[in-house]
Amino acid sequence: MTTIFEIVSELIGNTSVVLALITMFGLFLQNESLGNIIKEGFLTFIGFLIMMIGINVIVESIKYLSMIFEYTLGVKGYIADVSSMSGVINKILGSEIALTLSLTMIINIIIARVTKFKFIFLSGQALLWMSTVSISVLYANGIQGGLMNTIASLWGGIMAVSMPALCQPIIRKITGSNNIALGHFCSIGYLVQAMIAKIVGDPKRSTEDIELPKRFEFLKNSYLSMSLIIVPMYVVLALFAGENYFQEQEYTENYLIKSFMESMSFIAGIYILNSGVGLIMDSLIPAFKGIATRVVPDSIPALDCPVFFPYMPNAVLLGFLATMLGSVIGVIVLPFIGQPIIIPSMLVGFFAGGTAGIFGNAVGGIRGTLIGGFFHGIFITIIPAYIISLSSFYEIQGITFSDSDVVISGILINGIILSNWKLIIMLAFLLIPFIYIKRKYKI
Repeated sequence: MTTIFEIVSELIGNTSVVLALITMFGLFLQNESLGNIIKEGFLTFIGFLIMMIGINVIVESIKYLSMIFEYTLGVKGYIADVSSMSGVINKILGSEIALTLSLTMIINIIIARVTKFKFIFLSGQALLWMSTVSISVLYANGIQGGLMNTIASLWGGIMAVSMPALCQPIIRKITGSNNIALGHFCSIGYLVQAMIAKIVGDPKRSTEDIELPKRFEFLKNSYLSMSLIIVPMYVVLALFAGENYFQEQEYTENYLIKSFMESMSFIAGIYILNSGVGLIMDSLIPAFKGIATRVVPDSIPALDCPVFFPYMPNAVLLGFLATMLGSVIGVIVLPFIGQPIIIPSMLVGFFAGGTAGIFGNAVGGIRGTLIGGFFHGIFITIIPAYIISLSSFYEIQGITFSDSDVVISGILINGIILSNWKLIIMLAFLLIPFIYIKRKYKI
């Protein structure tokens, strides 16, 4: 029988419900009318669902593309996919992870209340993934019970405020305000791209300012211009895979028509996603002022990465393409450094690569988006190879963790427990040029 605790836990884990309740609570603190509180809460709830429908359309389209990509690439290895890893490990350690997730949210609010880091992390899925990697590493090393939950919750709470804080200077450049922050645990990868973009790029030459001859001005519509890159990518990869491959997959449609329709579904998904983001922002941000005034003064909501896509749609697309190119190079590099093959995930490539593209453009323009994205792709392809031991411990075949913050958290926690100071020092040395460039160039 389902308990009240299980129902409440499931509701807390549902981001659409959480965002709607936050909106309603914020308006309540501002003494808004009951009707307006219900209306804005409803619009936030619906907006998030619309955004998720758009994401699901994109995901299904990218799964199709990923299938062709993996076949064309012709390699076997581990697919870096944090959601798949989380799903499998939650079947083993679900109750421990659920408790850690709840405690992480509480610790996040406490830290925001008592320190200058006023970020409230509202991407529940990302917090779930951070809780999963922390718990799975600790459990694999024999640390269990209350100590395991305490360490994992404290780590998650610290990451929930520190990652948005590190990204906020660039987020202000992107949005032109300090009203929202980024709540997505790929932040280290984004900052790597921003660091490279600052060195090689020029922020005055933005991806969003690309000028077209008059007869091509109709391409200023971002969805139409997107189709000029996305459609050929799907169709060309389908041609490389060949008709026989699609017949083996039991597709009844013509394989080129199927690929064309999938590419258009991707673009439709982007449109749906942007529509949902608009509803969320129109309702949540004004309501959050109530919470910022009463509960956590000056607090800033940290939201998932798709919220930022409408700010620089061209950078999203170019960042995605550059990251995927870098990921292919990463696959080639891995055997030469004695690591197993990591197969690039199109989903990670789009969401992490697209967001990284925005960061690259904000500080380095077109060149920063493309060159930074290339190195971002190499980076996010190589680092998951260093956490594959977890897949082996839990007897998970063919997948490992993705998302730079999640992966590096797992590597660090594991390294500290095992006193693997060589690995920890290596990671520390990687931070030195990053801190130097961040301070020198003020990013």
